Amino acid sequence: MLRSLVGSEMCIRDREAAEISVQSNSPQRPSINHALRMLSLQVRVRDMVAAFLASGSSYLAEQVEGDAKRRTQQQKAEEHLTQAENEVMTSEAIFMTSMSLDRFGGVEIALETAVLCHSADSHLLGTLVEKALNISRDDNTARELLRRFGSVAGFPLIVLVMVLEARAYLRTPTGSFDVPRTLISSHVDAERAFAVYESLVEHRDSNVYPCRAYERAGVTPAYLVHSMAVLITGSQYPRQESDVATLYQIQRRVAETCASPNDMAALESALALLQSRRH
Repeated sequence: MLRSLVGSEMCIRDREAAEISVQSNSPQRPSINHALRMLSLQVRVRDMVAAFLASGSSYLAEQVEGDAKRRTQQQKAEEHLTQAENEVMTSEAIFMTSMSLDRFGGVEIALETAVLCHSADSHLLGTLVEKALNISRDDNTARELLRRFGSVAGFPLIVLVMVLEARAYLRTPTGSFDVPRTLISSHVDAERAFAVYESLVEHRDSNVYPCRAYERAGVTPAYLVHSMAVLITGSQYPRQESDVATLYQIQRRVAETCASPNDMAALESALALLQSRRH
């Protein structure tokens, strides 16, 4: 029975699961919906492992590091496939199996598992986001993460912003439009994004969510002020004068300690954007 559910003939899809959950008025509705979403993740694990086994990758022949049974990656993957097809996997099993194939799409499944299970481990969530972006440096990966998790309360949006801004800063240290526009086009709540940038400028949450790419790049407060100006002057930003006043205060405070030409250029550009908003 489980094989037919998890296999290619699976009759319950994400959309149908959501419909069942919405239509049900029983007290078990949240747990039913959770179980169905976990089953959907198990299907993705099954498909990922099957694709890995069929890939012909040289990684298949490698021995599993630290494995007392001295199994190859292929043998371990075959065991995972058997489990995914014949058992209801626990969230821990889904997470661990996904992470064992992190280079083959497993990180995103592991991240979704952690978010779905309401993980409170900020370091783990941050590490998963950074790893997913580093494995696939395509901007579409960032957009997909934003689409799926951008509105989820437990998702560490700040880490995604830090990784993307670190890359953009290395390209254009005088200020970039790229990341704020990606956030806006991905329908991330603009005020939530503003709060993320504000916390980065004030150094409030960078220790909670350590990000190596951000630390290595040396992203400056002045650069972030420019990104905040891009965000707040966008057509989709709600006209909150208090946020504009806050940004003017931040801009003036950062300017007091600003010394490098790049930072000065970023602040001048930010100020020009804010002033253009008045017209």
